[in-house]
Amino acid sequence: MKRIEQAAGAKLASARVVSYRGSVGDSLVGTAYLDTHSVRSQMETILIVITPEGRVGAVEVLSFNEPEDYLPPPRWLERFDGKALAKDLKPGLAVPNLSGATLTARAVSAAVRRTLALHAFLASPAGR
Repeated sequence: MKRIEQAAGAKLASARVVSYRGSVGDSLVGTAYLDTHSVRSQMETILIVITPEGRVGAVEVLSFNEPEDYLPPPRWLERFDGKALAKDLKPGLAVPNLSGATLTARAVSAAVRRTLALHAFLASPAGR
């Protein structure tokens, strides 16, 4: 867990992980993870799809219990598409700030980094 947290620059909520692999025929098209975390004072659950190349395929909000004003718009979430794990995968650096929803932007970007680091670890020989 410590290696994943160091690579992500964000803490894991649990040592237990569930992933969903999507295939077309014999070809893997992506692996999906759920990440549930606190935004400000309420919880959010997002679905993060990682491509076979280890990049973000999609980010979708599944549950958002904060006020709707803080909900990240789909266009902002699309900014993660194609991104790989990097320390600068943060608002104001590799993705734009989310005006009026700074805590949401930080929470989502941390979840994406966590998921990318977790996926890389699970895909490596050390993670199997």
